[in-house]
Amino acid sequence: MRREAAVAGAVKLDETCFRCRADLHTCSNCVHFDTARPNECRKPVLVRVQNKSKRNECELYSPNTIQEFSQDRAAASSDPRAAFDALFKRR
Repeated sequence: MRREAAVAGAVKLDETCFRCRADLHTCSNCVHFDTARPNECRKPVLVRVQNKSKRNECELYSPNTIQEFSQDRAAASSDPRAAFDALFKRR
């Protein structure tokens, strides 16, 4: 099961999710994030950000208006095989 949360307005650098306390100013929450592009960004960035889910100071950041979150705790496992299997699990 998935749920969505709307992000409204500008996102401050130190802002976090009010539910899970995850950083919001991250590559994975940006509209320019694209794993198929160089440096995983649609914009011309000079330095690749290693951890896409950690807060960063990118000036090109623009928040996605909708974020999807998984309710399945098993999908958030640190086991890479379990995470891969969860991608194809029928719900």
